[in-house]
This record gives sequence, structure tokens and C-alpha cells, in this order.
Amino acid sequence: MSTLTPNMSLVVPTVGVELGPDWATDLNADLGILDQHNHSNGQGVQITPSGLNINADLNFNQNNLTAVKTVNFHNLSGNLAGTSPNLGCIYVAGGELVYNDEAGNVVPITHSGSVNAGAGSITGLPSGTASASFSAGTFVWQSATNTPANMDNGSVILRNIVANSKGLTLNPPNSMAADYSLTLPSVPAQTNVMTLDNSGNMSSITYDQVGVNMTSTGANAIANTRTRSTGTTVGAGGVAISSSSSTFSTSSGSAVDVTNLTVTITTTGRPVYIGLQPDGTASVSNILITSTSDTVSAVAVLVRGATTIHKSHITSILGGGVIISNNSIPPGSVWTVDAVAAGTYTYKVQTLIDDSSGTVSVAFSNIKLVAYEL
Repeated sequence: MSTLTPNMSLVVPTVGVELGPDWATDLNADLGILDQHNHSNGQGVQITPSGLNINADLNFNQNNLTAVKTVNFHNLSGNLAGTSPNLGCIYVAGGELVYNDEAGNVVPITHSGSVNAGAGSITGLPSGTASASFSAGTFVWQSATNTPANMDNGSVILRNIVANSKGLTLNPPNSMAADYSLTLPSVPAQTNVMTLDNSGNMSSITYDQVGVNMTSTGANAIANTRTRSTGTTVGAGGVAISSSSSTFSTSSGSAVDVTNLTVTITTTGRPVYIGLQPDGTASVSNILITSTSDTVSAVAVLVRGATTIHKSHITSILGGGVIISNNSIPPGSVWTVDAVAAGTYTYKVQTLIDDSSGTVSVAFSNIKLVAYEL
């Protein structure tokens, strides 16, 4: 005389069949079930989204929201204030995902389509196709795809790619009146000297060009500070000075070496001065011919190796039957310039009597031989 509903098992009396008081009893029981139903299974039809109208905050009583496929946020025009009730919440504002933490910090999570780097890292990224990346041991900074980016930083420390390498620090000047750039030069075809103009452009010139560009100030400074070794044997740039001849005398008609007047010098290809000078003592320095005839001639010879490069005649012609004649010349009268290629050369002084009608001798007294590159 009754049926049961499918969702809550309510007793439905059959009209005209079920009589009271059974009909009234069933109806009272049905009203008790309706009063406590909650739309869970067996407690009525479950409510669909179309049956909901949420028009205030919905409290989940600290329960989890489970089995959610997606969460679609409303796009706010601006960030929510970091105050209650907006603490510990996540939302979308201006098209970006934002989180307000419990301390009231408003934390952007995304920026322009990528995860936001956040404070303390690289701000401004992403920006277009600009990027900072690390690959194969190299950090790569790009302002756009395949386009390098400038860097603005302090001193740069360069190290070898090994553990615990020592560092080389590149520093800007401590005081600069304005910003400026240093532009590196191209690699030259040979080893050059680097230059820097007042616009910050670095370039290079050959060693020869340094000399061409040098003023008298620089040239004189080099000349004034140049060191030149001395001795009977010297290297490039040195001044070769022999020992003193003391008093050397000969009557030989063939060339003989003058005692001690020998030096060795290494040259770079410039001409070489070779000459005689006083030995620097208080004694008289000269080349003296003594003869019992009124006509006499002697020769001072400068020799490079085995080659004669200079001859100076010392001649006395008095006439009139003079029994004894003397003729003296200063040692500085004998000199020459020898143009030779770069190398090492030995110079010496020889002498001989080449014309005489009597007893003749030639003497070299207190003389030194000097040789140096001009």
C-alpha cells in the first residue's frame, strides 16, 4: 500500500489505498528524514554547480580541497594588500600569479610568462629574449637571442679554470672625472707596442714607429739614462778602451803592433768610431818621430782584424843638413769611422817607418785606443 523514493527511501503511501493511521505514521517518518537530510549519498540528490550561488567567502573549516583538476583565478586589477584577510593567499593580479605570505609580503611568483627570479637575483629578466645561462663551464649573458649583453659591475677577478686558482684583479682608476670606454685593438701581424689615445682607443705601433713618434724630450731621456760598459772587450753599446801604451818605440820598416793598443767590440750594425786619445795620466801623450836625418816619415795604422782601415802619415822634412830632427803630433789626430755590419770586431794599432835617410824611431807615449758605435 506504499512505495519508497530512490534517493532517501521515503515512504510514499498509495493514494486511496493506504488508510490511516498508517498513512499518517508514514508521513511523519518521512518528515523526520527530510528534516535531517544533507544531500550526501542516501540523504537526497547531490547538489550540482548550477544549484550553487556562492556570494560570500566559503570556509572549508581547515579541510583540504581535493581532486581539483585546475584552479581558475579571477584576474584582479592590482595586488591585494598584505593585510588580513589577505594573508597566506594566492591569487592572480595584472595577469601574474602572486602570493601574500603571513608576514604581509606581497610576492610575485610569475613575470611576463616565466617564473619571477625575485629579489636578490637577476631583476629585469625575463625581458624579451634576454637571458643569463650557464653551459659547458661558461656563463652566457645575452640581451636578445644570440646577442651579447653589456655588464655593469665592479672590479673583475680573472682566474685559471682550476681549483683554488690565484686571482688577477682588473680595477678601474680610483678617481675618474667621467665615464669613458677603453676599446681594444685588433691583433697585429707582428709584435707591436700598445698605445692609448685620449678617447680611450687602444692601438699598436711597431717598435720603429715609437722612435719616429718620439720627441727630443724622450730621446734625450733615453740617451741620458743609457748605460754603456767600458773595458778592453765590450758588448753592444759599450765603449772599448785599451790599456795604456806607456812608452812604445820602434824603428821597424814593417808594421808592428803597438803595445796594449788592442780592443774588441760587439756592434749592432751602426758605424764605429776608432781613434787614439791620451791615457788620462799627467804624463805627456804624443806620437813622436826622432831622426838623425832631415827627412823622415812614419805611419800610424788602424787595423780591423787583419784588414787595414786607416793610415796616418807623420812626416818631417827640415832640410839644410839638420843632424837631428823631431816631430810630435797629438794622439787625437789619428782616428776614423768604420762602417761595418753587426758583429764582433777586434781593432788594433800598428806603426812602421816608411821613409828615412838616417836613423829613425817612432814612439807612442801614454796613449789609449778607443772604439764605440755611433
